[in-house]
Amino acid sequence: DHAKKIGASLAYIALANLDRASLVTFSERLTSRMMPVRGKGQIFRIFEFFDRVDPGGKTSFEESMKAFVHDTKRRGLVVVLSDFYAQDGYESGLNLLRYHRFEPVVIQLTDQRELEPNLRGDILLVDAETGEQKEITLTPKLLQKYRAAHAAFCAELEGYCKSNHLPYFQAPVQRPFDEVVLTLLRSGGFLA
Repeated sequence: DHAKKIGASLAYIALANLDRASLVTFSERLTSRMMPVRGKGQIFRIFEFFDRVDPGGKTSFEESMKAFVHDTKRRGLVVVLSDFYAQDGYESGLNLLRYHRFEPVVIQLTDQRELEPNLRGDILLVDAETGEQKEITLTPKLLQKYRAAHAAFCAELEGYCKSNHLPYFQAPVQRPFDEVVLTLLRSGGFLA
């Protein structure tokens, strides 16, 4: 829901500036696409599109971005909203966008509840995307390792973006979406 709100807000800003906005969802492949539209009145089509989005499934950045660059002839800004937990990583997919002269903006969705789970002891983890299950014993030491691994993952993604001159933003789901959008706009260079 957080990604949908941010996406709709950014699309509206583009439409209000008389730019075109198009929406594409992906998992292992492109799952749905709304062709480019222009004009503020098109925001209702964007709302309808987001209402039909059903998140889930494994994520393949590389395959999805291959299909995206093949199907998208007009180059320009591409806002990628994701948690970036893809089974095949994110670098190759973002590199494909860059190689084909798109301008990726990376917005990483994070959730504090994932970092600070209110759980201890024996639990069954269920991957929300794949349905894969794993039984673990959650101890303070294991939780500390998990936090360190997550922080390293986020730092690696941010480092990749900085080294490749890509705008990078974290969008915690606990932060109101309008604050996230204002941060994006205030960063400068997001909208030309």
